[in-house]
Amino acid sequence: MQSPNPAGAQLQQQLEILQKGFEQLVQRVPETIHLSCLSQNSKDVNRYSDCMMKRSKRVDKEMRLFDFKMVFMGNQFEKCIQSGDTDKCVESAKADVQRYINEFQKNIN
Repeated sequence: MQSPNPAGAQLQQQLEILQKGFEQLVQRVPETIHLSCLSQNSKDVNRYSDCMMKRSKRVDKEMRLFDFKMVFMGNQFEKCIQSGDTDKCVESAKADVQRYINEFQKNIN
């Protein structure tokens, strides 16, 4: 999200911290899925493969949903800034992003 106003810059700075944590979470997903599917299906290659496919599809879906939520949040943030309460807008957007990250994590497990 690129925004020329100071509130946008303030939000961008705060979101970078959340983004780093989210990126670390996403980087661990393939290994987590592999280990989970393998532990549940260690003796059956077909069940392991099915598990990997299902979990991978779920992760792909959740990533797309997260992206859409971020676009929506950006639009809401821009509307909020027009109302004039910058601090409230930044805190609300930050809370929304944290909630989206939490939902992502919950839904991929």
